[in-house]
Amino acid sequence: MKIERIIDADEFLSEIQSLVLANPEDMNLIALIAASKVNGNHFWLVRNPDNSVESCALVSERGCVLSPNMRPQAAEAIGEKVGQALNEIIPEARGTEETLPAFLKGYLSHKPNFKAKHHMGVMLYSLQMDQLPSTCNEVAGRFIEGYATPATIHDKDILLSFMKQFTADANVMSTPEQINTSVENHLNRQSLFVWKVNDQIVASAGHSQPLDIGTHTLYRIVAVFTKATARCKGYASALTTALCHHLRSKTNNCRIVLFADTSNPASNKAYQRIGFVQHKLMMSASFEPDIKS
Repeated sequence: MKIERIIDADEFLSEIQSLVLANPEDMNLIALIAASKVNGNHFWLVRNPDNSVESCALVSERGCVLSPNMRPQAAEAIGEKVGQALNEIIPEARGTEETLPAFLKGYLSHKPNFKAKHHMGVMLYSLQMDQLPSTCNEVAGRFIEGYATPATIHDKDILLSFMKQFTADANVMSTPEQINTSVENHLNRQSLFVWKVNDQIVASAGHSQPLDIGTHTLYRIVAVFTKATARCKGYASALTTALCHHLRSKTNNCRIVLFADTSNPASNKAYQRIGFVQHKLMMSASFEPDIKS
């Protein structure tokens, strides 16, 4: 096993192409972040004895993501490399139930003044297209009032308030500047949609940039949020359904995935009702100072 750090995003994407083609759902997060080519991302490969790529990891401003196929031994070695290479503490780490503890062991061996916290389960879902409701206003036999429409710059203030609450609810460490940049990028790409009832916005959801994988195009649904006073009325399910139909209309060979916090049973059931099936359980952990008694 050999650990290799890659500097260039294009080189990293080329090296992991076989992993992405073999399992695009598992690799969607790493590939999409790398494809964004944001400055400040860091990349690592785990190579087999024949120099082929076995697994990989990526560190962005959001934290470290381990490819789901990584072995615990490799995860611990990656943790050591990340801990040695990056002086600032990463916001969080994400891996499988087997690899996350191994990564934390390696990483924290170089960060003696910190400890891990908030181990949270995140379920990766994949959409079964034939199970998607044919209309967004009727889900599982329930009529849902309202309609979906692309968000515009005029919606920015309410979208910012939604995203601030979404990140707080999801325990995602985001600064106001990061939230503002994310909303602006989505608005510029026209990848953010809202659900309106009586012309009032009650929910929002977005999608990633497309990732072309062989003959397929992969999208990830992100930041599905319903304001507190409008929950349990099916708006998130309806909006996600509408967004999936929109993405299907853009390409004939579309794959759609999303992540859901396993501690929120309502959202998990909502996604399952519109055709999403469980694909892979991931775990995440953040870090805090280790105050010695």
